[in-house]
This record gives sequence, C-alpha cells and structure tokens, in this order.
Amino acid sequence: MARLAVKLLLLDQDDRLLLIHAKDPQTQAECWYPVGGGIEPGGTLQEAAAREAHEETGLVDLPPGLPVWRRDHTYEYDGRAVEVHEEWLMHTVDRFDPDCGSPSGHLTSVGL
Repeated sequence: MARLAVKLLLLDQDDRLLLIHAKDPQTQAECWYPVGGGIEPGGTLQEAAAREAHEETGLVDLPPGLPVWRRDHTYEYDGRAVEVHEEWLMHTVDRFDPDCGSPSGHLTSVGL
C-alpha cells in the first residue's frame, strides 16, 4: 500500500525554492527534494505540511498551501522500494534561515 505524503514547494518573495540535499546511505547517490513527509491517519494536508515544515526547517506559522500537483511514485532508498502517493502544495513564505540541524539532510536554498 502506498504511503500518503505531502510535499511542500516553499517559495519566498524572491522566488527562491527551499530544497533538501541528501545521499542514499546504500548507493551514495545524491538527490535534491522538497520539504515533506507522511500524512498521519485522520490528519489533513495542511496539518501535515505545517508539521513537516517545522520538523525539517524550524519554520513556524506556515501559511496555507495551494495544491499544485499529485502523483503516485515509487522510488528506491537504502535498498528498498518505497511506494508513495504525494500531494504537492505551494507555499509563499517570508525569507527565513532554515534550521540546519535537521536530521533529514542538508538544507539549501536554490534560486529559480
């Protein structure tokens, strides 16, 4: 069964997009991905988005996001296949300094 997940496109007023840089522990392949994570049973997209933004970047008071895309996707990580159903939200946020103490990976702001 696919894991339900939310992905956040966090854009600031200068159209900079916040991405996380990570490395697969098994293959050492590098990738960039947006903030996001699982949607808890009974939870809403916005609740999951606010929780993940806070956990992964330290951002509080996330403004509501606009749904922009959804997909069913399977990817490989650490030697196993992960099946997800992703709901993507776009959030316009004020510029902030991410909490780089995130266990998820290295946070990097990328200009568009």
